[in-house]
Amino acid sequence: MKKIIIAFLALAIITGVESCKKKKAFKNEDGQASEDNRNVQSQTDDAMSDADNAMSSYVSLTGKYIQKPAEIQATPCGASIDTTGLSTGTIKINYDGVTVCSNRKRSGSIRLTLQNYSQGKRWKDSMAVLQVDYSNYKVTRASDNKSIMFNGTHYVTNVVGGNIWTLIFGGNPVIRTVTGSGLVVTFDDGSVTSWNINRKYTYTKSGTVYTCTGEGIGTFNGETSLENWGTTREGDNFTSKVVTP
Repeated sequence: MKKIIIAFLALAIITGVESCKKKKAFKNEDGQASEDNRNVQSQTDDAMSDADNAMSSYVSLTGKYIQKPAEIQATPCGASIDTTGLSTGTIKINYDGVTVCSNRKRSGSIRLTLQNYSQGKRWKDSMAVLQVDYSNYKVTRASDNKSIMFNGTHYVTNVVGGNIWTLIFGGNPVIRTVTGSGLVVTFDDGSVTSWNINRKYTYTKSGTVYTCTGEGIGTFNGETSLENWGTTREGDNFTSKVVTP
């Protein structure tokens, strides 16, 4: 059994590969595990951004005082929002699979459910939890048709309350955690993998400067500060650690 460790330090990527029987030099690897990790993180981050923006566009979900200003409300590129379940705290983002946005096409859907909505919880509230369900959510790079498809569930927690608009207009920090286990990721070569995600993002404002700090908050097999772990295309176990937030 081979274990791949992917550690992130600032903008540098350090990848080491260990075998139970022997060390294996990185030059013998093709770097696919590192590339996949970056791509999965990038696409799930974008999906979380769509989710956050969509939630902030509906006063009944987000809470009145921090609804996104009407003049900058927007539906995600290449998508429509199904509000059939709005009264129960659920909306659904449906992607058309045709529109090219920033060199990518997206298909499938993402369902967003605000937990404890019927008990009065709103997305503006501290410790509000958003359940994010991927259903054949597929991202295809338009330039070469390489794709990644996601099925499974994430949970986004609004740790201290507020959203991007309270940060911009009030200067209040915003903290989000994104967690989930057993996310099924399917690559364009047919490989099916399992991913666990445990990340924390802190957004702050100082004057006109905005900062986002990313951390790994997961623990697995004695490893800490993990943002991702699971299996690679080849079936090897891997962990991805944030060494410095």
